[in-house]
Amino acid sequence: MSYVRMIISIQSQIYCIENAHGQLVRDLDFNPNKQYYLASCGDDCKVKFWDTRNVNEPVKTLEEHSHWVWNVRYNHSHDQLVLTASSDSRVILSNMVSISSEPFGHLVDDEELSDQEDHQQEDK
Repeated sequence: MSYVRMIISIQSQIYCIENAHGQLVRDLDFNPNKQYYLASCGDDCKVKFWDTRNVNEPVKTLEEHSHWVWNVRYNHSHDQLVLTASSDSRVILSNMVSISSEPFGHLVDDEELSDQEDHQQEDK
């Protein structure tokens, strides 16, 4: 089946996303820093990001793989970083700033930090 269903106990269904993927759903992961958000992946070569409060459409869809996407994982420290693995023999790290819990530009690389520090020292 091509839907995501989260069940906590045998009697209680928590989430149900009908037709989440065109084919089999392979994996899902909840955003560790943003309640209600999860990512799913499947045999339709797509990674979809969902807000469980409104599951009519995904918040965002990635189509970067050319074959089944087997795994999807959020980075626990920086939830804008999402790692996917596929049977196309690729592992892709995506930067999903637009749907993360951190403000835009919060994650900066070491070069940018050193440039900023150099400018601050020059100003002094």
